[in-house]
Amino acid sequence: ESALNIIETFDLSFSYHTDNENKNIFENLNLKIRRNDRIGIIGANGSGKSTLVKILQGIYPPKKGKIKFGENVNIKYFDQNKQSINLNKTPWSTLVENGDHVDFMSEKIHILSYLKRFLFDEKKCLQSNSTLSGGEKVRLLLAKTFLKKHNFLILDEPTNDLDFDTLNLLKVTIKNYDGTVLIISHDRFFLDNTVEKLLVFENNNRISKHEGNFSDYYKKFGLEKLKIVNNNVKNKTLNKKIITKKFINKK
Repeated sequence: ESALNIIETFDLSFSYHTDNENKNIFENLNLKIRRNDRIGIIGANGSGKSTLVKILQGIYPPKKGKIKFGENVNIKYFDQNKQSINLNKTPWSTLVENGDHVDFMSEKIHILSYLKRFLFDEKKCLQSNSTLSGGEKVRLLLAKTFLKKHNFLILDEPTNDLDFDTLNLLKVTIKNYDGTVLIISHDRFFLDNTVEKLLVFENNNRISKHEGNFSDYYKKFGLEKLKIVNNNVKNKTLNKKIITKKFINKK
């Protein structure tokens, strides 16, 4: 059974020092991430979601506890850093320096056929990246992401500002992905379509594990248990309102 675990954490805790006090982010997290798990991470902004995925990648060390990695775990972290796209290149030259084929899932595919999967027509493949819309840049980043070999995909707020076509493409791509997926998102509909388990940042520095998607969790608990980040009462109310609005009204 342990061979199926790609990441296991033991009493993992993280805190940082601010204004002469220690700020605890989470405590005593025992977690098993298994091959082909589809996990969503939810919580208020600033609750520590991105920090957690950086610790799980080994970018930040935990303050306490330890992490055990399975064999051959190859992590790819995807965020919408559109700055990483070279505006002087074209979608074609972004993916292929020389030649006209790419290696995708162990097969050679013509670059135009591959980019077509990411909703680029031939004309667009040859235009400067500077002419691409925000959604098209994200699609190009996705196309680039899936050319690399990896078996554990971490997506940090992948749905921000996506157009409808790119959102649908992302759902299908995740569904067909042969590996483990971890997604930080506020978009309840996206989570309902992509994940089967949740890690929830709750009060008292607890990360709770929940079987099922966001709607399952919401039916059981609402948003009452979600960690509130700000300290004064006005901000607490505001934070709760923002997160409720984000989760519930997102269409």
